[in-house]
Amino acid sequence: EEPMEGHILPVIYSWHLGVKINDVAGSFKGALDPEKFFVAWDRGASVTGDFFAPDWDFWTTAHQPLAQLRDQMHVDPLDPSEAADTAAGSDYHPLA
Repeated sequence: EEPMEGHILPVIYSWHLGVKINDVAGSFKGALDPEKFFVAWDRGASVTGDFFAPDWDFWTTAHQPLAQLRDQMHVDPLDPSEAADTAAGSDYHPLA
């Protein structure tokens, strides 16, 4: 019923809080910024589209400019101060 919680929360527990869920998954601590995480979570809760819905088709929206799709799906703007940080030496560059 709650696909995001079923996929995202276990990852947070194992990769950000160091909680061992099973012998296959690894774990890590120290990369989670709880305040920024909940900003992202709240932004996701306001989205009107369901990207997990069986009838959602990526290819019908792939040609749209990202700003147009965000507007269509009601994705709230992100204050730059609430964006994920890019650690020195990281290859992660958030586009949210």
